[in-house]
Amino acid sequence: AWDTAALGVALGVAPPAARALARALAECEQLPRGLTMQELTKRCGILQLELGLDSQQVARMVWLQPMLLACPIASIRARSGLLAAGLSSPAPVGADRAGAAREGVGTRLPAPSVDGGDGRRVSAGTSGSAASDGAAMSAGAPLSTALALIARQPELLTVPLQPLCDRCHELAALLEVTPYDACTALTRLTPPELEQVLRAPPQVVSGAWWRLAGAIASIDYAGPLGAPSAPARNPYQRGASGGGGADGADGLGAAAAPYSGVDGAAADPPPPVRRPRLPPPPADGSVQRMVLLCPQLLLLPAGWVRASALHLRALLGLPPGRLRRLLARSPRLLLLPRRHREEALSALAEELRLPGGRPDAARLVAQQPNLLKWTPQGLQEKTAAMTAALGLSPSGVARLARNQPSLLAMSAGALAAKLARLQEVLRLGCVKEARALVLRQPGLLSMGSEAAEGKLLGLARAMGLGDGRAVAAELAARREMTGSRAGGSGGSSSSSSSSNLSGGGSGSNGGSSGRSRSTDSALAEARRLVVAEPTLLTMDVKALPRRVAALAEALGPCTLLQARAAALACPGLLVQQRPALQHRLQEMAWCLEAPMPGVQALVREAPEVFFVAVGALRAAAAAAVAAGAGEGLWGRQRAAAVLEQWAREPGQLWALLEGVERG
Repeated sequence: AWDTAALGVALGVAPPAARALARALAECEQLPRGLTMQELTKRCGILQLELGLDSQQVARMVWLQPMLLACPIASIRARSGLLAAGLSSPAPVGADRAGAAREGVGTRLPAPSVDGGDGRRVSAGTSGSAASDGAAMSAGAPLSTALALIARQPELLTVPLQPLCDRCHELAALLEVTPYDACTALTRLTPPELEQVLRAPPQVVSGAWWRLAGAIASIDYAGPLGAPSAPARNPYQRGASGGGGADGADGLGAAAAPYSGVDGAAADPPPPVRRPRLPPPPADGSVQRMVLLCPQLLLLPAGWVRASALHLRALLGLPPGRLRRLLARSPRLLLLPRRHREEALSALAEELRLPGGRPDAARLVAQQPNLLKWTPQGLQEKTAAMTAALGLSPSGVARLARNQPSLLAMSAGALAAKLARLQEVLRLGCVKEARALVLRQPGLLSMGSEAAEGKLLGLARAMGLGDGRAVAAELAARREMTGSRAGGSGGSSSSSSSSNLSGGGSGSNGGSSGRSRSTDSALAEARRLVVAEPTLLTMDVKALPRRVAALAEALGPCTLLQARAAALACPGLLVQQRPALQHRLQEMAWCLEAPMPGVQALVREAPEVFFVAVGALRAAAAAAVAAGAGEGLWGRQRAAAVLEQWAREPGQLWALLEGVERG
């Protein structure tokens, strides 16, 4: 048995990838006898160096095909070169005619990026869109692109090359993307599914595509939400029945079976498939994106796909347009059985403590579709692990997951490390303060430490803290350092830049190794602002000058300097948009029965009053009147006098509010 922890450390991969790799190595019987951890690490290092891949890609390759450890590097590079040439060459004669796009239907799709295995997206290839008579042409697939494809699916090393390239060109014509995009989609298939797609003649693939496109388009005409629901089991596995009647003949699963051999030459080709009389594919390109992200849909009966989509529509209460956009983001939801979906929705409502129950869970899934993939047991175990790692109560973890569902995809160890790093970056006294901040703004845990540090510098510059030129120089140097590191300079600079911001630079000469005192004081002030209003760390710093200008406009005859001073005194004002500012000021004027200029002047001098409950303000105003404030005046004039007195001496207001709270 292979040690999962040792594998993760040796290969530099996350624990989930290390566990999957350990299982694959243990189950592979063709590995060299007596293969040691040292030899495995050396072999993976050679693959990484010679093929120009990262550790995650190599780990994925070995996990999917452990026999790659015994495959010569030269063979992999040769195969990659042939694949790159095949994807870059012109389409074979007739390939773009087998399923040419309908006239007038076009789409512009981004080229799918390559998944490195840990959630990181590796850009490869070019995005493209073309007319129906030339959509299969690619600008060229370099060797690195082909290597990235093989890293995603090592089965590309063993399947016949010419049928693979032909099928990529055919799918590129159907989907109006490049052959590289089509090949990227094929890498999402399992080896049996890939073989099944390659065995099917072009006419069968074309027919499956048009039926699928018509089925998704017909959702617009499906009637009320109580439409037919998806069957309880998923028939897309090879050899499974897709149902009876016309639906059973849809997809590649039933139609491809009679053809033997990967080139389809062992039997006479089928007659051309006539395009069924179905609604045209949606013009938004949603069906194309669904196939690119989940090519298994081509193996499914179109009627089953339609029924599954209608069940999702009924479960989530979505109109057809929003349902298509949801499926374009996460088409694998169609593969989930009906029972799984319903149980997952109930588990989300329970574990995340949603006050509205399943309707609230449905709205959350519409925003974060991957939440529907959790099983009840998995979600319960995940929230328990987050509770232990973060030291929060179950209700606190539920709040985090409700407001930032992406945190559920992170490991417990990564979340604990982010919490500790946040405490270090903001120089908080204890971990309790860090927990209180993430409960107020859960998005802080989804930020990287470098992003948080860069935001602090950007906040300091945007708010004019310290020496503007010094802060700008520090920010420019940091961006240059980040850019060089992204270009492949290694990870050592990351720790050094982190220590510069959070722990102070080491070194004796203040010119090169230390920042100016002005920059240090600006960062300290930026940290104070973030602790007072943690949402500032998640905002776009470019929006802050506009927020200050909106605040100056809302506070009446007010200069930008006065608005900036109010924002520094009460950072919560910066997260309020212009309509919210105006509505709140008008509400205060109505409740206090005072003129708007008096309210604006009070907020300029005592900005914190903006967030005081209007009931408490009214009680404080009544107490001030009872004490003789504004004596001799009546109505709005007396209320204006009270506000003017509070603006001159804010201490009186806070004392009255304290008395109201005690009383």
